[in-house]
Amino acid sequence: MGPSRNDGEVLDGWAHGASGSVVRGGHLVHVEHIWGTVITINVSGTEGREDHALCAINRCREFFVLVDQTFSTYKPTTEVALYRAGLQRPGQQSDDFEEVMLACCEVRELTEGAFDPWAVPGGYDPSGYVKGWAAGRASERLVTAGFSDHLVNAGGDIAASGDELPGSGKGWPTGILNPHAPSEVIEVTDLRNESMATSGRYERGDHVVDPSTGRMAIDVDSETVVGPDPGVADALASAALVRGTASVAWFDSLGPDWSLYLVIGEAARTYGRAFD
Repeated sequence: MGPSRNDGEVLDGWAHGASGSVVRGGHLVHVEHIWGTVITINVSGTEGREDHALCAINRCREFFVLVDQTFSTYKPTTEVALYRAGLQRPGQQSDDFEEVMLACCEVRELTEGAFDPWAVPGGYDPSGYVKGWAAGRASERLVTAGFSDHLVNAGGDIAASGDELPGSGKGWPTGILNPHAPSEVIEVTDLRNESMATSGRYERGDHVVDPSTGRMAIDVDSETVVGPDPGVADALASAALVRGTASVAWFDSLGPDWSLYLVIGEAARTYGRAFD
């Protein structure tokens, strides 16, 4: 489905699982249903360049398909599935596979094992890193195509570049939901050339396993991470859900560009300048 000014038609399609694009006041908004989730790409400053923007989005869509073909654990012929089955060894995979595996090793070390793609049933599963990483790679493609003002939201893993209003310097206002009332926004931060990832129990239930115990992480209600690397942010959000307040130590080592928003019960605890 190409760009359309019939918002009702496009929105109805999105609601029923159809992918598509719509032009709205200088923005080209695209929704893609893939990986069992929804990816939204919002490109601002597209007046007179809608066709060019759509071509850039199509290159992102092609990349999303490649990501699925490489990293899905549900399809028997992907690189990850073959690796899990012992049919491939390190050095036989694509550059993307090797890049993600190396990054997962680094985050596992940083978090002292709280993020560990090898400690899951069935074997190696980098899904907790890949979604954010892919959002970042899509963002890079849009910048290369000449669209530096955009936001990519891959099922809650966000890569934001430039401004919602081009030239404003204000970035993209992005909300954090209340895990106890998901229709309520409890915090808003402006993302500009950075990423945000949230892991919580309110959307998918208890789904993050503590690698050290094999049990579900249930002590923290939600964790939001803001930082420059969307793949690392994705992984840290899951790991922080396991370690809770102890995860602040990781952010000390990462430096001032990283922030954390932690919800435990009715209390919110923050670390870093994104939430000052």
